[in-house]
Amino acid sequence: MTDPRASGVVFHSFDLPESLEPHQVIHGVEEAFARTLQVPLKRTEGSVQSPLPASPPDFRVEYRHVRLDQLGVVLLPRIVCPENMAMVSGYAATPFAILGLQAYAGCVYQYAGGYHVHIVAMETGSGETAEPSSPGSASNTSAEHASLLAKTFVELVPGARLVRASTLTPSDMIVRHPADSPATKSEEQELPAAVPLLCLGPAGESLAVHSQPGGGTVLKKLGPGTILTVAEPVDSAYFRVSIEGGHRGWIHRSDVRRLLCPIG
Repeated sequence: MTDPRASGVVFHSFDLPESLEPHQVIHGVEEAFARTLQVPLKRTEGSVQSPLPASPPDFRVEYRHVRLDQLGVVLLPRIVCPENMAMVSGYAATPFAILGLQAYAGCVYQYAGGYHVHIVAMETGSGETAEPSSPGSASNTSAEHASLLAKTFVELVPGARLVRASTLTPSDMIVRHPADSPATKSEEQELPAAVPLLCLGPAGESLAVHSQPGGGTVLKKLGPGTILTVAEPVDSAYFRVSIEGGHRGWIHRSDVRRLLCPIG
């Protein structure tokens, strides 16, 4: 079974005054993510607890079993924000990591003392790397992104006060697993048919998408954080991909590396 471990978590936690409107806090998180991360973002609306809790809950890392075509059963980590008012999340490819992703989340809570926000960056990977790295710790990229997210958030939202910032290694993290034993058929979650079969990222600094297999016009050059979702290749050498503007082009197999598809 493929096991992309959560190799490190960097987080910054903020308190905000109750005089702010909820939309100001949520928009501040969303705007900080949009300015800092060049990746697609997902916003999930939660709810406000009644009565308001005396203190906000912590985020956590959970694992779940997911069956992916061609990869088998994957134990996939994800950031969870329990009982949140709103959550903003996004994914990017982890530099040099095999089957790796960087996951980012902004957890927004309202509690009796005002508002609370966790800004979290988590790295996942299979444990194999294309270049040497420091095992058991988040890479400079995710740590730098987490710091920049926090800095941008403070600039955007008046009254945001940093109350905690830390880096967690796997031994520090409290994680929840769907089961201690390997997944049974009833525990596995089947991947919906609408999700493409493969997720790919550039193998190098950039990736050229061509109008024809093996040549033609360069339609677009994609950066190192890009995640492409594709179906089975038409032949053994090329993948056909969709890019912005509804265009479709071709990439060579040797120019990409396989990633875990972001789910949840």
